[in-house]
Amino acid sequence: MASQYAYKHQKDFDGMIFLASYPTHSFKNSSLKAITLYGSQDHVLNKKSYQKNKKNFPKQTKEVIIEGGNHGQFANYGKQSGDGKASITSLQQQEETVEAIMQWMKN
Repeated sequence: MASQYAYKHQKDFDGMIFLASYPTHSFKNSSLKAITLYGSQDHVLNKKSYQKNKKNFPKQTKEVIIEGGNHGQFANYGKQSGDGKASITSLQQQEETVEAIMQWMKN
């Protein structure tokens, strides 16, 4: 939903952050920058749809896979139906996520 809003208001944004998600509108010709993050054990994110919609990310998109992370640990959702078992703690996943986003923002 956020990317749909950003699509209609691109002039108001410098970039987008996607946590286990993807845009359904094309940003490939946009000047926006983006970072997309998901966990290697994420079984909630529909990977087929993610791959299909990868073409919609802006050209300047950084992809980060959090090794051992799953879907539910990006926040404090608790166990998500069908999600993979994380091999890292929720805190570790969130710290790695914040670090990746901060590095991306600095660049």
